[in-house]
Amino acid sequence: PCITDIYFGNGIWSKDEAQQKVSLGALEKIVKLDKTQGGKTYNYKLAYNPGNGTTNDIIEAYWQLKESGQITDGYFMATYIALSGQYTANAFANKLLKIVTNYNEEVSTMHKMLQNESFNQKHNVLFVGHSQGNLFGNKMYTLLTNEEKKKFRMVSVGTMANTVAGDGNYVNLENDYVVNFIPNSLKGDLDGRGHDFQGVYLNIDSMRHFYDNGSENAPKVIVQYVKSAYNNLLQTSTCDTYEYYVWITYICPTRNDQELIVDIYGRPTNVPFPYTKQLVATDSRVRMPKNTNGNCTVQGDDMFSLWDEYNKNGCYAYSLDDTAGNYHTLDYIANQTYDNGRLCTRYHMNPEVTEVLKKMETE
Repeated sequence: PCITDIYFGNGIWSKDEAQQKVSLGALEKIVKLDKTQGGKTYNYKLAYNPGNGTTNDIIEAYWQLKESGQITDGYFMATYIALSGQYTANAFANKLLKIVTNYNEEVSTMHKMLQNESFNQKHNVLFVGHSQGNLFGNKMYTLLTNEEKKKFRMVSVGTMANTVAGDGNYVNLENDYVVNFIPNSLKGDLDGRGHDFQGVYLNIDSMRHFYDNGSENAPKVIVQYVKSAYNNLLQTSTCDTYEYYVWITYICPTRNDQELIVDIYGRPTNVPFPYTKQLVATDSRVRMPKNTNGNCTVQGDDMFSLWDEYNKNGCYAYSLDDTAGNYHTLDYIANQTYDNGRLCTRYHMNPEVTEVLKKMETE
């Protein structure tokens, strides 16, 4: 829960994935976070925005601006007509359908990546976008749950948008000729001319185009905002690791009898007694069926214990362990199969849950 995944979302031009990884590396090099501070770690990742041709990508960006309400439908259509080069009704509609379909697929791919690689691992997400990448970052924010939004921060660089997700910070140049062309975009007040991420905003001489000049102050502000967002995520995260666990499931009058919910509570590492057990994961299974005589098809009669301490929405807790909730190491509990004939329960931990918990163990 104290790992922060820092994603770079690239813009429209030069959409070669290898080149965008170079931009990601340049961002990491200039920010210079301390990996060892407080035992916290982070990862840099690419939220790749693939290219579909310059004209199609520009139309896609204007579609995103329309989708967010920044430009009107009429403004989008006028721009689309000017850029698409399609004059028959069918060709016009087919081209737009293809662009929108590609966009929806890209949104789905990026959202699944954030879910699978970060939020499902209980990681924080810091999204640093450039140009159109900011439109994707803002879109991702609208797809998050309220809990995920608490673990999400965003820094926008050279953004076309009129907002930054989660009230994040942005860096726009006064003479960014791309941003200034977009209606209602956030206005810039920093020195420099151009739009390129590395050459202009990070002020890397070798990456600058002949008609641009780098910004002296933009790199300093970008570093300030990224570090501030990173530190804020650490301060608002629960960073405990766990060395022992107790596994609790529930008898729930309001739930389907076949549903088995298992909550996993951890004993925080290096916390003196008395400590508060913390919910660290939840697993689920389907209860075992009964035979034609109404008897459970599993054997075993583990200790049955109702605990008000774990009362949950009118459900009563009981231990899966025959020691009535004693603490065990993860390796022990993950390899057990619990049979409870009284409650018609057979439980073995999902491998995905085991993987998540292993990442929380004390090194």
